[in-house]
Amino acid sequence: HLRDATSHMIRANLESLTGKSWSTDDAMGWLMPYKGKNADPTLAARFRALTALPEETFGHAFAAFYLANKYAFPGEEQALNFAFATSHDSSHLLAGYDLSRLTGSIEDLEADRHIGEAIHALRQCPAPVIGRLTGHCHGAGVELALNCDLRIASPTLRMSVPAVSLGVVYRYQFVARLVQTCGIARTADLLLAMPELDGVEATRQIRERHTLSRTPIFAISAYATHDVKADALAAGCNEVFAKPLDLDSLLGKIQTTLAHAPTPHARQKAASSA
Repeated sequence: HLRDATSHMIRANLESLTGKSWSTDDAMGWLMPYKGKNADPTLAARFRALTALPEETFGHAFAAFYLANKYAFPGEEQALNFAFATSHDSSHLLAGYDLSRLTGSIEDLEADRHIGEAIHALRQCPAPVIGRLTGHCHGAGVELALNCDLRIASPTLRMSVPAVSLGVVYRYQFVARLVQTCGIARTADLLLAMPELDGVEATRQIRERHTLSRTPIFAISAYATHDVKADALAAGCNEVFAKPLDLDSLLGKIQTTLAHAPTPHARQKAASSA
């Protein structure tokens, strides 16, 4: 089961990065291209040279992150593809969120404070915030998505709130938002049973809530076959867009949707009466 889960995670990550589906064998060949004679010492030396940069630079922090976690640098035999590792690990580093420091106690809320500040900024933004949900979206990623005005999901989306498996403590505001959005029974299921939802199932569950029945939900697919579109629309998506994306069409649909959306005051009133 662990091998199957790992293979699925690898394929989903590559699909979110490249926009196409992968088999496990093909994915591993692309993901780890430096085996044997394909090693690239020059590339590896460029990454290791980052350690010589001043400590306050991002390059030095990136190299220190690799050394602290005993990762192979791109170009070395056990390393991940430069095209994947650089953006992927940079996002981890920029997030500044280290799960190894969490203790499962009330002290974790201090580590969560930075996420709370980002959520507050989202909710105070005077312009509509649109979330594009692709690949894995777990924990704090779910909270960020909950607080966007519009969410556009791809078929590769996988969502969960793995509180139990990580042994972490979530902020009251996040749990309250989950209850407001999903209901208390569904929230308990998400937190304790930790099911992983794809975009279609998440849409279906959102539509089950009366107060969210008019929430705009758009889907984007690189392989928008008739069956994919039918499943998404049957679940409750307002629209399914195929890649490559027609940006004018997407923006036009968003503008139309926002023009007919309830005001923040009306949304708040509906939520309080639910």
